[in-house]
Amino acid sequence: VEEEKSFTLQMMNNKITNSRKREKIAEALQPLLKKKIRKDVEKKRVKKKAKKKIKKKSYQSLLSTQESKTLFHESLILKSAQKFEDDIETMFQNVFKQQERIILDAFDLQEVIKAPSEEDTNKLIDDLWDKDTMNQLIVLAYAPLFLELFREQSSATQDFLNLRVGDVTRNADVVSEITETNLQLSGTVNDATIKNIKKTLALGVVEGEGANMLKERIQQVFTDASDKRAEMIARTETIRGSNLAANTVYEKAGVKTKEWITAIDERTCQWCGPMDGTQLKVSDNFFDKGSTFEGREGGILNLNYSDTKGPPLHPNCRCTLGPVIEI
Repeated sequence: VEEEKSFTLQMMNNKITNSRKREKIAEALQPLLKKKIRKDVEKKRVKKKAKKKIKKKSYQSLLSTQESKTLFHESLILKSAQKFEDDIETMFQNVFKQQERIILDAFDLQEVIKAPSEEDTNKLIDDLWDKDTMNQLIVLAYAPLFLELFREQSSATQDFLNLRVGDVTRNADVVSEITETNLQLSGTVNDATIKNIKKTLALGVVEGEGANMLKERIQQVFTDASDKRAEMIARTETIRGSNLAANTVYEKAGVKTKEWITAIDERTCQWCGPMDGTQLKVSDNFFDKGSTFEGREGGILNLNYSDTKGPPLHPNCRCTLGPVIEI
């Protein structure tokens, strides 16, 4: 338990120390993560895992056919990871509701109406939107969920492939990546929200709408966020967390090569289809941040979110990252 506690402190202190704003987020995260870790440790003490009677096979024999790769995808994503989707979606719906209340209380819509230009309106919105508070709302709610997802998926990957590297979340480099993933997501989600608010308010001002109608426009932004964006974010980040965990297991287990496994069916997109079977060193990126990728139908995918170590390639991606067979 003491080791787990030190891990939590190390996680927050190693990565979020460059600015006072991040330190505030770290301080708020610590009790949540410590509580989560204590609960996990207690579960391990009281839970007795049933011993499997069948002999475990190595990943070389388990992933030697397309059928076995499909089984791996279904086991890791459909059965293990998908249970997190609902929790993450609900979490974002709750955060969007909190943000809606905060922004409607903070905005003086009469000032928005009086703003002489769209540029002035946007500046007013930027001044009223407390970016640090909005980011913190997401980070504090999402970090414990993402940590649990990462742990369970790394464990599920080890179980399926008979690889043993232990709790990878106790490694400093993994902790750094988990923390940065949370911070990046919060900023990206909130940037999209404020962009949508600016766009709809600008249209409302041009139409000569009053404060009540502008308020309805803001409410609609958050309604759309809860109804549509929350589901998309949950699906995409579940895939991201699952495959980041898998890639970490491969690195720690000494697996040399990874393979992109695409869900092949009638919904397979023009970008993920060609990626199926692509192999790289485990430490390499399939795409660097800022790359573009032309699909088989000519569509261009701009990969500006982050380096692509594995899926997701795009929002709602369903692909998986597997270890390459070495015979």
